Amino acid sequence: MSIPPFLIAILDDEAPVREALGRLFNSAGFKTESFALVTEFLASLTSHQPDCLVLDLHLPGLTGLDVLNMMTYKQFGIPSVMITGLDMPGMKERALASGASAYLLKPLDDTILIDAVMASIQHRLSKR
Repeated sequence: MSIPPFLIAILDDEAPVREALGRLFNSAGFKTESFALVTEFLASLTSHQPDCLVLDLHLPGLTGLDVLNMMTYKQFGIPSVMITGLDMPGMKERALASGASAYLLKPLDDTILIDAVMASIQHRLSKR
């Protein structure tokens, strides 16, 4: 499967998760950048935007929902896939209502995650 060099931003406070996701996406032909903090990710948006954001629901300081709401408010339009290891009732619905294109539970299935990212990117491209 040949994938254009789409840039995937990974926002997760756990280094092993960031590293594993980076390896997964790089092996599938994506470019990646990783962030441990919301502030680092938001600062990066002043110079460029990723084609998709994979973000954890539970982050220090702000939640993944907060990040989605901020991106909507600032009209960034970056497709996002929410991931979490701690699901709570109604959270999937809240994430999707806040703009996430998918909501996936850890441990992540590699194929499902890559398919969700590609579907998010394709949906964005089809709107242009």
